[in-house]
Amino acid sequence: MIAAIATPAWAAQERYFSFNIPAGSLDVALRRYARMTGLQLLYRGDTVRGLRTRGVTGNLTAPDALSRLLSGTTLIVSRPTPKTVVIQIGSNSVSQATRPAQAAQTETADADTSQEIVVTGTNIRGTSATSPVTRISRREIQRSAKATVGEIITSQATNFGGTGSPVVALTGVDRTGLNDTLSIAPNLRGLGSEATLTLINGRRVAGSGGRGDFTDLSVLPTLGVERVEILTDGASAIYGSDAVAGVVNVIMREDLKGIELRVRGSTGTQSGEHRLLASAALGTRWSGGSVGLIYEFGHDDALNAADRLYTATGDLRPFGGTDRRTFLSSPATILTLDPTGSAYIPAFAVPKGGASSVTQLRPGTNLSFPLQAIDLTPLSDRHIVYGYLNQQIGAVEFHLDGRFASRTFTNLGSPQSTIFAITAANPFFLSTDGGPFSVIGYSFENELENSRTRGRVQALSSTAALTWRTGRWSVDGYATYAQERSSSRLSGLVNASLLNEALGTTPDDPQTTYSAARDGYFNPYGGGSANNAAILNFVSQGFSAQVRKTAIIEGGVKADGPLLSIFGMEIVGALGGSVRSERFRRTGENFFSGSAPSPAIVKRGERTIPAAFAELNVPLAGGKNGGTRDPGLRLSLAGRYERYPDFGSTANPKIGIAWRPTPALQLHGSWGTSFRAPALTDLKDPFRVSVTQLPNAAGAFAPVLLLSGGNPSLRPETARTWNVGMILTPPPIPSLRIEANIFRTRFSQRIGQPVLQDVLTALTNPEVASFIEPISPASSAADLARVKALLALPGTIGAGIFPDTAYTAIVDARSVNTSTLTVSGLDTTMQLARPVGAGQLDLGLSATWLFSYRRQLTPSARPLERIDRLGFPTSLRANGTLSYTLGPVSAAIIGRYVGGYTDDTARPARPIRDWFTTDATIGFAPQHGRLAGVSLSLIVENLFDRNPPFVDQSSGLGFDGANANPFGRTVALQLNMKL
Repeated sequence: MIAAIATPAWAAQERYFSFNIPAGSLDVALRRYARMTGLQLLYRGDTVRGLRTRGVTGNLTAPDALSRLLSGTTLIVSRPTPKTVVIQIGSNSVSQATRPAQAAQTETADADTSQEIVVTGTNIRGTSATSPVTRISRREIQRSAKATVGEIITSQATNFGGTGSPVVALTGVDRTGLNDTLSIAPNLRGLGSEATLTLINGRRVAGSGGRGDFTDLSVLPTLGVERVEILTDGASAIYGSDAVAGVVNVIMREDLKGIELRVRGSTGTQSGEHRLLASAALGTRWSGGSVGLIYEFGHDDALNAADRLYTATGDLRPFGGTDRRTFLSSPATILTLDPTGSAYIPAFAVPKGGASSVTQLRPGTNLSFPLQAIDLTPLSDRHIVYGYLNQQIGAVEFHLDGRFASRTFTNLGSPQSTIFAITAANPFFLSTDGGPFSVIGYSFENELENSRTRGRVQALSSTAALTWRTGRWSVDGYATYAQERSSSRLSGLVNASLLNEALGTTPDDPQTTYSAARDGYFNPYGGGSANNAAILNFVSQGFSAQVRKTAIIEGGVKADGPLLSIFGMEIVGALGGSVRSERFRRTGENFFSGSAPSPAIVKRGERTIPAAFAELNVPLAGGKNGGTRDPGLRLSLAGRYERYPDFGSTANPKIGIAWRPTPALQLHGSWGTSFRAPALTDLKDPFRVSVTQLPNAAGAFAPVLLLSGGNPSLRPETARTWNVGMILTPPPIPSLRIEANIFRTRFSQRIGQPVLQDVLTALTNPEVASFIEPISPASSAADLARVKALLALPGTIGAGIFPDTAYTAIVDARSVNTSTLTVSGLDTTMQLARPVGAGQLDLGLSATWLFSYRRQLTPSARPLERIDRLGFPTSLRANGTLSYTLGPVSAAIIGRYVGGYTDDTARPARPIRDWFTTDATIGFAPQHGRLAGVSLSLIVENLFDRNPPFVDQSSGLGFDGANANPFGRTVALQLNMKL
């Protein structure tokens, strides 16, 4: 039976009504609502049978009131015509507690779409996933304290900030080192940004980062987002590769009518960094169609390490830490080999005024901070355009959308520092031991500007889709093209060959215009200002530049609908297939050494992946809320098959069950397998060699050769995931909703470079001993020959920095299938909405408790519990919101909590305190008069200006960007207008 309640027009949504609908039967409340608003509501009687509502009171628009009536249910709203509102069963999810509770569970009624909503986590329309899904609506995005949709997603309690942000990329906290485009990406459960699949309108987009294996959320227009759905469960049976930790599905708007404007400006109160976000949208609707266009501009100032006391100098002793400065210094430090002959240690320090004789040198060391004045966040600008067109012709619906984004970024890197040898060929040479050469640790911090990276990211995507409805079946077909092109140039680097030429260590190179005898020898014994501009300009010509392009072309078809009916309960299903082509290309050049730039080895790859999938939703028993698609007990079965030309085929099943024993209680659970295919760069990256230094067992930095590159023998990463959960809406308190989900994921055969997981312990960590080969080229002719051969390879980075006999180890950092990670925990959310006086009070809480985060780095290593350890997720993250709305005025307090943890890299281990910050918002949205449609908000993030917890990082940056940020208090003003 369909309940049809007649109305005059949907235009009533812009009016305000005085509602006083008490808590009770949802069916009765909806009928009363329809009489008051004059809207036509369509829903099945069994859809709302037995459901209760918390009621609604106050002066509200029709959409706001309907959203509150449906809050705490799994019902969603769509609008097939301007005069009709359809209510149907949607997701079984709840939103996170940082959103106003009145909109937490339902799609607001002003969402204008002629299509039924397909919930993330299932291919079958009108059904709900058996896995937990968090939904963030457009209204919640608008009212959030966060400026962009990327920041909203990554602030969720289920997200770990160890990857996928500019802060962790620039401060070295991101151990993957792959976010060279400084993108924003989700990292659910701490399983990795590459293991979290991000979709736009349910479609894949081209990848970002060094491997092109995650999605950049910063190139999405926040004003253009309709809602976000976050599935926190493995879902390769539905979506294929990468959906190991879960899926983030960003649904774009299709409801524009008229003109919308938004401007948000903010400033940091500690050091005055500014941010600006300006958006404009234009659209219209007609019977059976709609069209819209959205533009957004964003600007972010850089935040420099010098602007925070705990990142300014590298000397962390005032905070209870360690002096992290090094002998790569200005003025210079003369070095000598330690007693073992395996590492250089300080011997003499050059005084501040410089030295022209050995007697002026003093025993000991000078110290400088290797990360002096780096940027913690980049200077960036972005321009984003998104457009769509929808049209229905008979039983066929056509959809077309396109997006183009351009983002530029600039950031200061570290001052240049190095170790080099100087000989008697240099007129400034001072021999401290009577020998023919000396080795010097040197920083250019007082002579050269910091290195600088400039980059640009351009993203393009377009989708054409059609839906044909025949009876109760729907057939969907689509074609998508997406690409991302990124370019970057790191300049201001010291070229090792040119420096040796300026030192006189090597003869004048006829291929350069420089002559040390004519233009001057480099003097390393000055006080930091002894060398003229000609010398410095010559040695600092080094650079590295790269251009990378990723692309995806995908087409697919899917059909879903009822298969058969058993005892009045329908078995519904979906089946389909797709073909996806992935492409990757990287080019570039570098000028680290030599007299001319060297082209980088061109890296390219392409593969085509066919896939087939099927899904069934099988009712097992009816219930008090039972309907054709929402029985009291139902079984979900899904499977997907994909074939890769690289490693063969993979098949992933998923089974889920949902049970509603009473109207107040829903139970659900699922089990399935997931996988992540090796990225094209994992397979095809060429072999390369880099020169670096790593701490040895004595704590001294020893020169090593680092090998890196791809591995064509890689296999896919695999995972097994299960979750069980419940949703409780107790009848005595109908406005209360509680959800809890217990989960476990075992992620095996993970692709990585084990030595890079903590590269500063690579030479001393027994877990990675199989990847370390000790060598002694000073005493072994075979080792010396091997070192010379590796340094002579094309593209070797850093050749000539150290003598060939100085290297102590070869460190293999090539990609391998090696590690296993097991994560388990509990997600909980609670929401409560109660009328207080003439307004409404909303309370929301969400938390993620991790029981275990156990990592086995290699098959021969023992599993280690890494929860609550530096560089890994904390056991507790929580968010909470308390908001109150009274007529045109609203206010909210938002709390964010990260539990304390331990720095077990320190000796002895050091505790790191927990971090609690408070955001506050106050908004004014007049309901009547000339200012109707205008809203103004004051937003303060980190209201009490709490600094991040101190961490004695070996980098000398005294905070952990994975679990805190250095921004301090930020004050923003936001203006929204609808014309």
